[in-house]
This record gives sequence, structure tokens and C-alpha cells, in this order.
Amino acid sequence: MIDTAQEEAALWEQFRQGNQQVLAILFERFYERLVLYGYKLTTDKTMAEDCAQELFVDLLHKKQSPPVDFVRAYLFKSLRYKIIRASERLKTRQRHEQESEQQFLLQNLETDSCDPAAEARRQHLIQSVDSLSHRQREIIYLRFYQNLSYDEIAQVMDLNYQTSRNLLHKAIRSLREKMG
Repeated sequence: MIDTAQEEAALWEQFRQGNQQVLAILFERFYERLVLYGYKLTTDKTMAEDCAQELFVDLLHKKQSPPVDFVRAYLFKSLRYKIIRASERLKTRQRHEQESEQQFLLQNLETDSCDPAAEARRQHLIQSVDSLSHRQREIIYLRFYQNLSYDEIAQVMDLNYQTSRNLLHKAIRSLREKMG
């Protein structure tokens, strides 16, 4: 009986030599375990699945795969790096979205730099909006800054009409509570 690590190394070497069908065997053997590991790293099952699939697609398109003694360790390490990069991209995108929301809000609020009370209210409003969920900020933006109807909001956010009304109502109620 061949040792599992040796068998995996032999499969990897066949893949490196150009036998792309071996990648399907490796996929079948490791995909579920990789997704479970990825889920432990990110707690986002979709991201874990996407990264595991991307890993195999990248291997398929790679011109030259490195020689590997421990295939399982190589795949898990590769997935870990892929998830780290995906998480960083997601955080960067969310930060940019938040910054652009703040900038948009700042541009659309009347400011009177001579009035400290108005500036304090403006800062409090910005902090209150920032504390809302992403979906609540999005619906406020669509309704009040883009003047979309509830039907249009429902279509953009992939909600039904009543859910869009309820979400906006909750966002406004939350803002009122935070603003005092």
C-alpha cells in the first residue's frame, strides 16, 4: 500500500508534467477539506469556497507549478494566502466605500465653519451614519441622495417593496436614536 503523502506527491508530479486530468483528482480529494479550513480562517463560507475554487483555477492556468513534497500542506498554505489577500481586498474596498460615503455626506451637508455648534452636529451625524449597517447606509444614500423610489431601491438592493420600506424605517429610527 502506497503512503498517502507519496501518492499525492506522485499525482502532483503527473500534474506538473502536464496531465491536467490529475488536477480533477486533487480537486475531488482536497476541495471539501480546503473549504472547511478556509471557513475556519474567514467564517465566510462563500469566500472560503471562492478561494478554494480560485486556487485550483490558478493551478490550471499556471505555466509551471513548483515541485512539492507535501501536496496537502502546499494547498492549505496556498489557500491561506489566497484568503488573506481576499480579506485584505475586501477590507480595502469596504474602507473606500465608507470613505466615499463620508465624503458624499460631507459634500451634501451645509457647513458653517464659523458655527461650532453646527460643526458638532455635523460630526455627530457623520458618526451616527457610520454606525449604521452597510445596508442601512446604502438605503439612506439611495433614498435621500439619489432620490430613488421604494420600487427602485427594492430593485437595486434585490429586496421586495415592503422590505425596502422597513429597512429605511429602521435606518431612520436608528439615526434618530443616535442623534438624540
